Amino acid sequence: MKNKKVSAIVSSMIIGMTGTVSSLPNTVYAEETPDTVIEKNLDQEMKNNKQTEDAQVEEKSIQRGENKYKLDHIYRNNNANGKEISKQVKESLQSVKYEKNDVIANLLAPNRFSGVDKLNKKQEIAKRDNISINNVTDEQVAKELKEDNVHVMSYGQSFFDTQKEIEHIIQKLVENSTIEQGYTGDPNQYFIDKITKNKEKLLLGIAYIDRLYDFNIGNKNIKEILTYTPNYYGKQIDPLDWLIRIGGSGGEMLKVSNNLKAFANLFKGVVTDKGSLLSFLEDNKNRFAPNIKMEEWFKKASKAIIVEQPSQSNPNATTNLYSKLSSEIGLQAHILPLLTVSENSIYVITNSATITYGLVDSYVDRSLKESNNTLYQEKINQFKQQLEKAAKQQHDFIEFWYRLGKPKVHSLLSTNRLVIDSLRIYNSQAANPSKEWSPKFGDGAAIGVKEFITPLNLYANYFMADGQAEGSQVRLFLAKALDERGLCTYTHELTHLLVGTVWLNNNKQREGLEAEFYPRGLFETYELDDPVLNLNLIYDHNGKERFHNSSPERFKTDKDLQEYTSGLFDVLYTLDYAEANVILKKDKSDKQKWFHKLEQINDTRKRFNQGNSKATHKIDSIRKISTDEANELNTIYDLIDKNIITSRYEVEGLKTTGNVPSNGYYVVPLFSSNYAGVQNNNGVSGDVMMRRQAYELIAEYGYYDGLVPYLSNQYKAQADKDGKVLSDEYILGKIFEGKYATMTDFKKAMFNKRIDKKEQLKPVSIVWKNQKVTIDNFNKLNELMTDAIESDLKNVQELPTGWNNIRAQNTQVELLKKEIFKAYLKETDDFNKSIYRNDHKIIKHNKYINGYPDNTFRQENKITRGEMATMLTRIILDGKQVPITENKFNDISSDYWAKNEVNYLASKGLLNGYEDGTFRPENPITRAEVATILVRSNGDIKQKFKKIFPDIDDSHWANKYIEKAAELGYMLGYEDGSFKPDQVITRGETVVTLNRIYRNPCDLKETNNSKILFTDLDKNNWAYNDIIKAILSHEHVINK
Repeated sequence: MKNKKVSAIVSSMIIGMTGTVSSLPNTVYAEETPDTVIEKNLDQEMKNNKQTEDAQVEEKSIQRGENKYKLDHIYRNNNANGKEISKQVKESLQSVKYEKNDVIANLLAPNRFSGVDKLNKKQEIAKRDNISINNVTDEQVAKELKEDNVHVMSYGQSFFDTQKEIEHIIQKLVENSTIEQGYTGDPNQYFIDKITKNKEKLLLGIAYIDRLYDFNIGNKNIKEILTYTPNYYGKQIDPLDWLIRIGGSGGEMLKVSNNLKAFANLFKGVVTDKGSLLSFLEDNKNRFAPNIKMEEWFKKASKAIIVEQPSQSNPNATTNLYSKLSSEIGLQAHILPLLTVSENSIYVITNSATITYGLVDSYVDRSLKESNNTLYQEKINQFKQQLEKAAKQQHDFIEFWYRLGKPKVHSLLSTNRLVIDSLRIYNSQAANPSKEWSPKFGDGAAIGVKEFITPLNLYANYFMADGQAEGSQVRLFLAKALDERGLCTYTHELTHLLVGTVWLNNNKQREGLEAEFYPRGLFETYELDDPVLNLNLIYDHNGKERFHNSSPERFKTDKDLQEYTSGLFDVLYTLDYAEANVILKKDKSDKQKWFHKLEQINDTRKRFNQGNSKATHKIDSIRKISTDEANELNTIYDLIDKNIITSRYEVEGLKTTGNVPSNGYYVVPLFSSNYAGVQNNNGVSGDVMMRRQAYELIAEYGYYDGLVPYLSNQYKAQADKDGKVLSDEYILGKIFEGKYATMTDFKKAMFNKRIDKKEQLKPVSIVWKNQKVTIDNFNKLNELMTDAIESDLKNVQELPTGWNNIRAQNTQVELLKKEIFKAYLKETDDFNKSIYRNDHKIIKHNKYINGYPDNTFRQENKITRGEMATMLTRIILDGKQVPITENKFNDISSDYWAKNEVNYLASKGLLNGYEDGTFRPENPITRAEVATILVRSNGDIKQKFKKIFPDIDDSHWANKYIEKAAELGYMLGYEDGSFKPDQVITRGETVVTLNRIYRNPCDLKETNNSKILFTDLDKNNWAYNDIIKAILSHEHVINK
């Protein structure tokens, strides 16, 4: 009836006397045969078994004012003429107007309309009719709400199709139905009376089956079976009576969104013994299409355009649509509507984390289908390509977070969050988006809205925003999900939902930072190709000119993220230094014009995420500087100390001075120089500076050691314990580990790092002022920067509005910076390589041992087997997550602190337990055991070595490993020439030995000794340098 190809049902089945399945003709006649007797008995048995249940359902039905048609009558043979009956009832059935019939409206009405619904309707009527709201009657409100509800219920097309084919339908129904036992009148009249008396219910019952069950499984159409031969599934039921019962079951039951409830009340135990809709569908699939998987059948059977994106990072994640819908009771109601939507009405994208629903009409002009079908089909094909690309990009965003996220949060990315695309209908002309918004129902509504969005309660009125997070789902308004703006919105809204868990490693948002701080300028991928700090975590921009990485594939690990950001700041710090190097040689009036000062002032706005009541949070404030202040700016360090930024920095709109309110939508410009380094000693700093400094911390410390602690509550428990506010000062102290006293010190060190290497810049070529220019040394860069600054000093003027006459990104300085930055981005393949000629690799060594709480190291203390396993694992993995492996030892409990480390090394064959299956982790470890583990972890014995130590002979179990460790230089003997294999190794000996193998040579830089010295150590201690390498995370530079 929906222009679907329908296969005729060849036969139906009932249970015969012997319990076997018998095949019957399609038309079932109720003759007095032994089978008929059995059918009667089965019907009576069903009645008895369901008597209590039916009584309860009937009572609730009566309370709701519904008409539950009885199915438990005893029937006899049928000698009626179906063809003649269909002709006689045709006019009566076709006279019922679905949208203008009070009986239909009452049958479909919900139990009640909410007070909000009533009030909104009153206001609508008053506005439409230009009358006082007090003059709108409750009766009028109820009547119009019922009329609207008829549209919302979405049975109109099925109702119309049913009426169009009513003669055929009624004839077939009569031929498959029976007459109630005891009726002695004219058989034809029996059916005519029953049909005409229940015409509205019957039409609704037929429309219900048509609306939700008109789909094929194999070569069988489920609607045909349910409409004409519902006894096919083994239950004896009269189809006519059953359809009337469905039509009279009440508006709540007939809601498309309540199809699971309807199945439980109207199908289960009546038509089938299957306990759920899912098992019913799977039963049919097994009957009619046994050789196809359920998820494959569903995707083929649905006329929705479905794109499923399997996860490469998590192959076990559920990504096919049927499995995702069937896994949640709240989504199972979507299955039937998706099987019966019209062609090219709804699209669906799935990945491991989300399900996106959208309208094809949002992207393709449906009117072309009638006016130019060939062009329409071309547009549909183009749309499908766009859909595939967008689905891949959504998938890539989720994959990035799976790669970056720690294992403990991976499960939070295996979800079925709904993303509802914009309901804007395609308009080839530029139009007000609110005018494009599909109505909830009616002629102007998109077909996907009428058939799917509205009936499943997924509709929302237009809202002036790109999108919003609603509970656990996402809804788009202005932005369209398949466009770059929509993909940006996808990253923005999922950040709202996941930042405190996945993004920040389950540490929650930091106290003082509110919802809008995190997406724009940080975790949202900005859709505009502006020169701003931005990580591209979703787009495929390969081959495009850009200011960011080409795709999320650049970041396989968190170290890749750090490498990219570090390379980015190599360029930025160098360019900002070049700018400062030129302008600081100018007089104080030029410096006053060129620079502004950034300050931190108290935020007067009450924050929803205030945190500690004693905290005082700050906002950024930018002002002009005086000539005296300008005169004090002579070095790059002066700019940093005094928190100076360039005067072209656009602060409030296009104004270059003013305050920056908290919780705003801000991006951080790449090329508007910012020399400030701020921190709040009693809370959080301003939004813009916090964003900027978060990137700087990634560049130097990595994502998990830099950004995460800075922007989360990672150290909140410790701060509370220490009686401290979770302030910038407190957190940066943890991040810097004593290396820098303040953010200002950190910023100076970052500039120094690049200034020291400015003469090692690799040459790059740019097009500047229509000429190719090669920058092969810093002097050339300085020369170009000088010319650009001279031009801007002359041409950039402040207007009375507080704006500059030339926007920042159009100044000569920023245009030059753009070209140089893009050249290095391309030259280094998105900073996969260094920008410096003497290319080097920076290796970050993570600490692998700690001191004691009393600030001692206790180097003569013994090392246990468990401690050794932990230290060696930390060194080998060097910051990576310890894999979970099988527990191999009976004395390693599930809550033992080092169980993962012990079992990891055991799985690699690097250590063994004892013959009784124990590991004895708290036993002190001997020098022989350490030698064995170290040799195993770096190779193995290939030949016998000559005897080196007098106290080691062939009888010692570890003699070969000890001799090998000595030959390789891993472990040395004592002054008396002995090795002392069974002597317990100390903490000092352990770090010296491990560093000798894994961290030698290591150019550990000078550190702040006052912060790292232990009270029981001094610089003259024989193991001092090795202990420092072991307890302090640091960088090691290897020249390539």
